[in-house]
Amino acid sequence: EHHLQRAISAQQVFREKKESMVIPVPEAESNITYYDRLYKGEFRIPKQLIHIQPLGLDNELPDYDMDSEDETLLNRLNRKMELKPVQFETMMDRLEKASTNQ
Repeated sequence: EHHLQRAISAQQVFREKKESMVIPVPEAESNITYYDRLYKGEFRIPKQLIHIQPLGLDNELPDYDMDSEDETLLNRLNRKMELKPVQFETMMDRLEKASTNQ
């Protein structure tokens, strides 16, 4: 940016045309003596970088959280059937989501 500002200032002071002005840029160097030693052609992506998220609905946790009243109801229901807390939360979550439009 410093070189560009100097070129613009020089153009304004000396009234030079844009075609004759040059912004100094350092030359690019190519040093390939160490390239083959540093960068081998056989690159494989490590398995740690590949993440796959399961598509099944079984692994998703419900948005519904049980409270003390829910635990009391679950204990009463467990006298007749065996129901885990996560199953209860899933049922309540689906019930709430299904009944929002009604």
